[in-house]
Amino acid sequence: WTAPALSVSGGHSEASEAVRLDDGSLWRTKGGPSAALSLELLVYDFGRYAAKARAQAEQVVAAEQALADEGFAVFLSVAESYFDFFERRALLEVAQTNAQQYAEHLARAEERHQAGEANRLDVLRARLDLAQAEQAVVAASNRVETTGATLLQALGVDVSRGTWQTAFGTEPVGIASVRRGFAATGEDVGAAFAFARTNAPALRVARAKLRAASHTVDAAVADLFPSVSATASLSWTDPLWVFRWGVTASQSLFQGFRKTTAVDRAVVALESAAADVDAAEQDLSVSLETAVANRDNAREAVASARAAVRSAAENLETVRAQFAVGSASRVDLSEAVASDSQARGDCITAFYDGQRAEAALFARTGRVPRFREEVVREAP
Repeated sequence: WTAPALSVSGGHSEASEAVRLDDGSLWRTKGGPSAALSLELLVYDFGRYAAKARAQAEQVVAAEQALADEGFAVFLSVAESYFDFFERRALLEVAQTNAQQYAEHLARAEERHQAGEANRLDVLRARLDLAQAEQAVVAASNRVETTGATLLQALGVDVSRGTWQTAFGTEPVGIASVRRGFAATGEDVGAAFAFARTNAPALRVARAKLRAASHTVDAAVADLFPSVSATASLSWTDPLWVFRWGVTASQSLFQGFRKTTAVDRAVVALESAAADVDAAEQDLSVSLETAVANRDNAREAVASARAAVRSAAENLETVRAQFAVGSASRVDLSEAVASDSQARGDCITAFYDGQRAEAALFARTGRVPRFREEVVREAP
């Protein structure tokens, strides 16, 4: 009852009378108008049209879920680019602070050399440390430019509309603060996977395609059966009216195995779709396990890095005081400066690793992101 066919037709025809060509008779024609109205209604088709309609509906669902999956991909790209950018900016300031400390170290070494309290080797080593620190600043600055351009690309902003300097400013972000985007979560990988199996857009796309393939098999099987239809028509040929109706059942006997081949192909497509669902589940399991592990590792790394920052800062102050009175060597001071910079950089990187892992968990599970944007500062 979902495939009625209603048609109307009309025309005018002329026909000549029968004449002999050798008796000199004139050609004469006579005719008249005609019209017809017909209706064909499918009574029963063994479910082939319903199965095709369900398959098309599942294809629409798959397309909608693919759009949602693309939205989460955009979210993850923007979030990762955002945290990469501010991590690189903070690491640039760490490198600049490191270079400044080495510059102060060089100035003190030159003063002590002029006063006869240090040898030439101390000055040369301090200059080498400063040169290496300045090279690190240049490399960190290049990474800031690269991640800034990547962030603008993720946001859909081209260079004609501005750069990251115009979008985010050039004010220092500070090496004692970080930008939080998401609150810490505690869900384990088992609970996350159980939820994501039915909610992740990628899996919902795969399952919708599996259901569509199943309905396609049903339609191919139903196409092997006959179809029953009812017809009714009303025709008029001046001056006669004719009404006809009837019931028709049709069954194709042989079409070169096209219908049976269509069933086989639909079954193969169904098996392929089922394999795609299994593969999607495996990919989801790996990505969730990786994201949860990165989140937990980053949380532990932040805790240990914060302790390392405090120890490195205390050690640097102690070595500076000892170096000022001559009880510490320039090697001790150089190592203390490097340890302080390394500890601060490790703490910043570990924090943003955790934020990237939180963003990945939202994208993989298909949850709407819950933002908690704030600047987290180091306790004095």
